[in-house]
Amino acid sequence: MSKDSAKGAVTLSKTRRGWRWLRRALAGLLGLLVVVGIAGATYQAVASAADRRNHPAPGILVDVGGHRLHLWCAGSGGPTVVLESGAGGFSYDWSYIREDIAGFTRVCAYDRAGYGWSDPAESSLSSAEVAQDLHDLLTGAGEAGPYLLVGHSAGGVYVRSFSLLFPDDVAGMVLVDSSHETQGLRLTVMESVEKHQLSGLRTCRLLSPFGLMRVLGVHTVPEDAPISAEAEAAWLGRMYQNGFCGTVEREYQAFQADTRQTDPPADLGDIPLVVLTRGRAMSFDDLPVTEGVTQDTLDDTNRVWLELQEELAGLSTNSTHQIVPDSGHYIHWDQPTAVLKAIQEMVGPDQP
Repeated sequence: MSKDSAKGAVTLSKTRRGWRWLRRALAGLLGLLVVVGIAGATYQAVASAADRRNHPAPGILVDVGGHRLHLWCAGSGGPTVVLESGAGGFSYDWSYIREDIAGFTRVCAYDRAGYGWSDPAESSLSSAEVAQDLHDLLTGAGEAGPYLLVGHSAGGVYVRSFSLLFPDDVAGMVLVDSSHETQGLRLTVMESVEKHQLSGLRTCRLLSPFGLMRVLGVHTVPEDAPISAEAEAAWLGRMYQNGFCGTVEREYQAFQADTRQTDPPADLGDIPLVVLTRGRAMSFDDLPVTEGVTQDTLDDTNRVWLELQEELAGLSTNSTHQIVPDSGHYIHWDQPTAVLKAIQEMVGPDQP
């Protein structure tokens, strides 16, 4: 054998040993990932079952045709106040003030499909479908109208859809820093914010079944949320269930269409309407992503948001518009008295 042939044989032998080592390493890594994945999935399943056991539904489950929705009601009197949360939120968003409302009238908070204790829907729901679900829920539970609808953020779009579909069932409306049907076309910051949110939700949806969201402590409960430790534990217990991130992702996708309308929101006639608007300007800290966002963009966002709020107040000939000082987007957390006062004044002084 020539020296060149011998050298080639040695090189080939080393290459083969190298490939064998690489295959073994990859097989070992794959095996480790499988073990870690099984362990994570087992941990998630056990923890999720414990959450469901430790935090049962505080209200009732009502069949609305194909899935059940969770409804919590308390108090007496009328009109019944119905609380509609923003995108990604559920009934516990209102835990800080709903007992206070129950002190002077009937109040109901509920979970949209896939949130809280409600069953998931088969697909993402448009605002009209959300409104239909809510109507079916209230009538199925025997909660008589007309209702005083209170909508926060995206919830404002949902309650306006409810009013459009069931005008005779609406006694009045309180919009809490409500979204607007044309905001996606008018707020330049929305595209980058929504893209960032959907990317994060896709990651969350993939990681949740393996318990990584729990381990990493990723959640959407603000540090300054004025809720009890019990409410926060129940909140996290529902948020860390496998389907939560997928539900939020689908809702955000559907809501993009709801808020990219070229036509203005439907006129509300003379429905009693109170529009509450954040008094604290949006800052960079309020945005989930600031890449490509300039101060001019932020200033424009605040200006347009105020325009949108004024337009909402103009939807009814019987409306008031209040800018709530020292409040961010969650006015019912930052300044709950302002929300309670608006509701109580609309309910009237004759209630117990």
